[in-house]
Amino acid sequence: MVDPYQASQAASLKNTFVDVKAYLDNGTQVIIEMQVLNQSDSDKQALSNVAKAYITQLEKGDKYTELPTIGLTFTNFVMFPQKQLESQVITNYTFLERHQLVPYPEEMRLVFVELPKFNKKLRQLKGMADKWIYFVKNVGSMKSLPKTLANDKDINQALSIANTTSLTPKELELQEKKLRWLREQKDNLARAEQAEAALEAALEKAETEKQAALEKAEAEKQAVLKKAEAEKQVALEKAEQTAKLQIAKQMLQAHADIAFIGQVTGLKKMEITKLKE
Repeated sequence: MVDPYQASQAASLKNTFVDVKAYLDNGTQVIIEMQVLNQSDSDKQALSNVAKAYITQLEKGDKYTELPTIGLTFTNFVMFPQKQLESQVITNYTFLERHQLVPYPEEMRLVFVELPKFNKKLRQLKGMADKWIYFVKNVGSMKSLPKTLANDKDINQALSIANTTSLTPKELELQEKKLRWLREQKDNLARAEQAEAALEAALEKAETEKQAALEKAEAEKQAVLKKAEAEKQVALEKAEQTAKLQIAKQMLQAHADIAFIGQVTGLKKMEITKLKE
């Protein structure tokens, strides 16, 4: 393991603080970091760290020899929710030719470990990858190393190095800045989620009130239409009755038989007789 602080060699590059920077036996540089916040640029951050680590290996005048770099990112959230990746804990990305999927020389590689997707118990662990992922995910709640992990010399060696490594004042200051930044981001994220929840509640309330108002307006409209239709029907029936009485009166004046008048107009005998009075 080496200094995890990646100082910029160009003014346009941002300083980056990764959790661990290490080298494999074959010289491959590995940038290991933990992302605890699900930010919109998490993917770009991981790619930026690997690209920066790759180019900062070159000193001025150096030739472009093989300088492979791997970015290993542990995420405390699901980063790739796509259906074909929903149960895949480790995802491995390299450069490929777009149409034939021919791999580009493996200079840079991105590997992601999504901790929420890893649900194995101690008895289910198989191989080093499972053990390390289990350790990283559960170390915060461990009072002591489980026997399955304690018997692994590599994990014990890594813990020993981590426990005995001291930080310089500058590194402590950077670490404190990073922790403070994480706390601030968590607070900001919590406030943003609260604001979003409040906005959703307000929008839902407004939509409910709008729907209620529309339903009330529709009910009032239907009531008005129903009343108008009833009044129209009453007026038509009154007009029809008036017309029948007028016809009956004219037929009486012509000395038509009452029974015949009733057949023509549909009036009752009593209604026709009243017209003679």
